[in-house]
Amino acid sequence: MDAMTSGVIQAFVSTVRDRHDDMRSLVGGFPAGGLTWSPGGDAPAIAGLVLHVLDVERYLTAIATGHDIGWTGTRGTRIEEEASESELLAAIDDIDRTLHARLLAITEEDLASPPQVER
Repeated sequence: MDAMTSGVIQAFVSTVRDRHDDMRSLVGGFPAGGLTWSPGGDAPAIAGLVLHVLDVERYLTAIATGHDIGWTGTRGTRIEEEASESELLAAIDDIDRTLHARLLAITEEDLASPPQVER
């Protein structure tokens, strides 16, 4: 892989890690009950939004690396779920490890062929 492409991938990995650090700070800063509070109606709680963003990251990275894992959400995967602070932190850590491994495993062949997306 050429130096420019490798640098772009490294920058993306670094940016993803930084955003996950931001999420950890956000999740850890809520008072009791704050992660499951909703402003009402169909509005999701912060916990559901965090889980949804993580699921979107997992899905898009899987597609980019040639591993379509399917999109199962109707309103948005996991957006209606609730989770505790410790569960959210574990989910962030899990996706961080997964994305890091997938992104650093990208090959020239991955970049040369279009992703296969199931419809």
